[in-house]
Amino acid sequence: MQKFQFSLDCVLQYRQTQFEMQQAGLEALFSELNDLEKQEQSLVSQRIAEDAAVKSQSSSMALSLVALDAFNRYAGLQKTALDLRRIDCLDRIRKQQQAVVEARRDRELLERMRGKRKAEWQRGVYKEIEDLASELHQARWSREHHL
Repeated sequence: MQKFQFSLDCVLQYRQTQFEMQQAGLEALFSELNDLEKQEQSLVSQRIAEDAAVKSQSSSMALSLVALDAFNRYAGLQKTALDLRRIDCLDRIRKQQQAVVEARRDRELLERMRGKRKAEWQRGVYKEIEDLASELHQARWSREHHL
């Protein structure tokens, strides 16, 4: 009896590695998206804090309003930049998800092929065992009946 060998095991391992790399890339993109959301939350918090600080002041209101207006314009530009980065990140996530699906499909195809080949090999092993048992039985029967 021969040990089971799948001629495409190296390819299967390569496909598994590709899948893991694509999955890691997707996780990195989700992390990037999470960071962008945190930056946006921080920007919103800063806007609220600045607005509250200006409203609580009683003196030099005009300068504070000018500073608040400048900050709000800055924050608006930052929000627009974050929105563009988020859109780009979501697009890259969509593409990466597709790459993960394709890598998984390639790996699973080879795994199914390996399973079929192993089942064929197992049937061959069972047939070989059955043939050997039959030969042993015939040899024993012949020996017992010739004595």
